[in-house]
Amino acid sequence: MRRLFPGRGDHPNRLAPEIRAAVPLGPGERILAHGTDTATGSVVVLTSWSLAAVDPTGGLLFRRPWSDADGGGWAPRTKTVSVTWVDDSRPAQWSLASGGDRVAEVFRERVQASVALSAEVRVGDPVVARAAVRKDLHTGALFEQVVYGRGVRRDAPGVVAAVDAVLADLRDQTGL
Repeated sequence: MRRLFPGRGDHPNRLAPEIRAAVPLGPGERILAHGTDTATGSVVVLTSWSLAAVDPTGGLLFRRPWSDADGGGWAPRTKTVSVTWVDDSRPAQWSLASGGDRVAEVFRERVQASVALSAEVRVGDPVVARAAVRKDLHTGALFEQVVYGRGVRRDAPGVVAAVDAVLADLRDQTGL
C-alpha cells in the first residue's frame, strides 16, 4: 500500500475512531502528528493546542496544553520521544515504530511556539530557575512561568528577589 505522506509518519486521518474520539478537537484545532508506543500500544496525539496520550482502548491518559511541557528529547536510535513537565510530574516517554521523526519535530515546534520569552535566574553563579512568559496556544493568552532547579528553596530571600527581578524584566519586554 502506498503511503500518502512518505516519511511523515501516520496521517492524522488514519487514527482509529476510538482514539480520535478520546481527543475531541476545538474549532480551528488540528491533529499535527501521532504515533503508537511499541511497548504499551498507547497513542500519543499532538494537536495544535495540546499533547495527549490515549490507551489502546480509547481511554484518555492525559491531555495537556503545550505550555505544560518543559522540554523533551528524541533518541533516533531507539525511536524514543520523551517529555518533561513544568510541574515536575512524572516524565512521559514513548517508543514509536513509525512517525517518531514527525512527532519529535512537531513536539519541538509546539513547545517553542508556546515560549514568548525566557531567561535564566541566577543567584551568584549557579542557575536556580528558568523564568518565562509562555503562551496558551489555544487562547493566545500570555502568562508567567517559573521552573526551579532541583533542591532550590523557592522561599529563600535571594531566590525570591532574583526571580522577581527576572519576571519584571520579562513582563516589561513582552508588555505583560
